[in-house]
Amino acid sequence: MIDRHNIKNSTAVRIQRDTFSKKNLLNQEEIKVYGALIKAISELKISGLVNINSQVNLSAFISSDDVAYRDFNKLSVDFLITSKKTAEPLLVIEYYGGGHYGENEDEALKVENRDLVKLSIFTKAGLPFKIICGSELDNIAEFCKNLLVEFVDQHKEHLIADR
Repeated sequence: MIDRHNIKNSTAVRIQRDTFSKKNLLNQEEIKVYGALIKAISELKISGLVNINSQVNLSAFISSDDVAYRDFNKLSVDFLITSKKTAEPLLVIEYYGGGHYGENEDEALKVENRDLVKLSIFTKAGLPFKIICGSELDNIAEFCKNLLVEFVDQHKEHLIADR
């Protein structure tokens, strides 16, 4: 028999009662970083080898055999570079802009903890992780190009194998 109480509190009912609106995927600073990464990928002539994805949930590219999945399931990364041929994750890029650490000490501690969790996960998964700080925004094109030159140099053989 159907429990009427559970129906009243179901996700479907709550969704029907709520209001929704779309929002921008990236903020203005992240748009600048994304544009600089796209430009660097083009200038380095690796656009045929890699894709850049934004705001990707960790569960889309990290797996776990343990219950730890619940601990990282809701985390995301700002940018993820993947192999165009295989969709293999190759490089995580996080942007620590002006609002990254929140508006108070409590929020900052939560964000720092979340960042440490992500760093630990990427290290264990063998996935390179780079941080772009808000202070780099004035020279973001050059910074992103240098970051990707280093990445290409370190992964040249892997990228060539993907051709």
